[in-house]
Amino acid sequence: RAQERVAQGLPVEVEAPPPPPPQAAELKPPAAKGPAPGDPGDDPIRGYELLEKLGAGAMGSVLKARKHDNGEIVVIKFLAQEQAMNPTWRGRFLREAQVLQRIEHPNIVGIFSVDGESSQPHIVMEFVDGTPLDSLLEQQELLPPLEAARVARDISLALANAHGEGVIHRDIKPANILLAHTNEVKVLDFGLAKNLEADDGLS
Repeated sequence: RAQERVAQGLPVEVEAPPPPPPQAAELKPPAAKGPAPGDPGDDPIRGYELLEKLGAGAMGSVLKARKHDNGEIVVIKFLAQEQAMNPTWRGRFLREAQVLQRIEHPNIVGIFSVDGESSQPHIVMEFVDGTPLDSLLEQQELLPPLEAARVARDISLALANAHGEGVIHRDIKPANILLAHTNEVKVLDFGLAKNLEADDGLS
């Protein structure tokens, strides 16, 4: 038909080219997720390098860390993000820190600093290189009589000091007793402690 129109002196209709096929949308790979807060490799706390996870549970995690300024090894206890959004659990977590700050004793784990206001509440505590009493009893079942007496004495001294400050531990068990490699006995985990001088409604 185009040739006939040319012979007759008529303009030739030119068909528009078909539109180009739509380009497929560029697919971008999902962004890689960084380490979860409180994991080794993350650096959520200024001045500390997280080294390894020592334990974790529904309430949070416990990590070994190193201070940047002097290389001192410490333990940092994080409250889980889900629990940090709950005022009751945040209050209990902070109460443990407040209790530990009140009772200084050679047989109670020491505390260096507390952050209860940020999105990642945490407690920086003394690192004790040792073995939990429950793990030791699984290995040898019974302690030698003199060693058992020494451990019982040191636990009693720690609890007597806490009671003198109006604090009842309420969760004394072998898992919360740490025997250091230097032969020190340390009482841990005052998370369920009761302050007899304050009625904060938390139990």
